[in-house]
Amino acid sequence: MAIPKGHYSDITMSYANKNKQGVLIIQSMISMEQLAFAAFLTSFSQSFKSNWNQETVYGRNDPIATYQGTTRTISLGFDIPAGTLLQAQNSLKKCDQLMKFLYPAYNNISHKRLQAAEKKNKKQIKSVGAVISHAPLVKVRFANLIKSSKPNKNKEDSQGLLGWMDGLEWTPALDMGVFLDGSGNMYPKVISLSFGFNVLHQADLGWNRSEPKKTLYKDQSFFPGPPAEPPKEKKDPKDKKEPKAESKEVTPKETKSNP
Repeated sequence: MAIPKGHYSDITMSYANKNKQGVLIIQSMISMEQLAFAAFLTSFSQSFKSNWNQETVYGRNDPIATYQGTTRTISLGFDIPAGTLLQAQNSLKKCDQLMKFLYPAYNNISHKRLQAAEKKNKKQIKSVGAVISHAPLVKVRFANLIKSSKPNKNKEDSQGLLGWMDGLEWTPALDMGVFLDGSGNMYPKVISLSFGFNVLHQADLGWNRSEPKKTLYKDQSFFPGPPAEPPKEKKDPKDKKEPKAESKEVTPKETKSNP
């Protein structure tokens, strides 16, 4: 996904669009909308935690541990700079949209459906209002460091990791100044964002006990990408070796000795 025009300067857009590593994509799994940010990362870390249920028993030095599962969490922080008022307005608009990704989807129960249920059950049913229908799951993609091993299903798929954000920290860099639009509105020149991301595994990961070499990982990788190939050495045409001349062994001729 390319970064929309007007959000960053031409130089930043050119770099981010030519180098896919420079684009951070966050996609809502409710609206399927994708937000692309030029990845001016300030912090990035991943954590893998194995969870064990430990039980301490009498007369045993070590607890009895039972494996439960392994979780993966990602912590990410990045800045959104703006060089003009228009860029600052667009940045604030994207932040507003990203904050909406943290809220679920609802289904409204209509009055007609309640009336039909009352007639069927012959009981008065109180309206419960809106009911949550979809949790606010998102996909996050950043180069091959945050990426799903599964291929794209369609054009709407960002091929990011599926999970949920446990929150969003929004901090304007006030020391960098703000833009004023003349109507009393302020637009920060630099906005710092950070969030924690809990990854949902979409494939069974593990080892095959009977045949360890045949793992359950299959084509799964935590950093998917093409296999690294050793650089090929360039041969200098001047260094062409001349073919060696074949050497023949010369054997001395036999001479007859005089009696």
